[in-house]
Amino acid sequence: MSFECICYIFKEVSVSEFPCWCCVQYLSDKDFGESIVRPSSRGLNHLTLMIKISDNVYANKEIIEGEKENKDIVSLQRIGKTLKIGNETFEDLDEVRLYILTKFQFWYK
Repeated sequence: MSFECICYIFKEVSVSEFPCWCCVQYLSDKDFGESIVRPSSRGLNHLTLMIKISDNVYANKEIIEGEKENKDIVSLQRIGKTLKIGNETFEDLDEVRLYILTKFQFWYK
């Protein structure tokens, strides 16, 4: 049986409907530092970033979306205006990716 992994574009940002194993499969032949953002199982205001650190080594970071409109299903599918990892707050997913990459930069040396 084969499974299809689907990507959606929300507000010019690629967010995937990939289960974890599908993300690993997708990233397996990608360069170090490549990543996928997907909806989290923790709720509609959470995302998960999976980033390739090394061959067969992947990191998952939970992202909490802030200032997210809850008026209808379309607004719930948009990325929140703020993104938070721990005590750090970001304005977009590019900032989040850069932050995570700097945390794991020792893998690239």
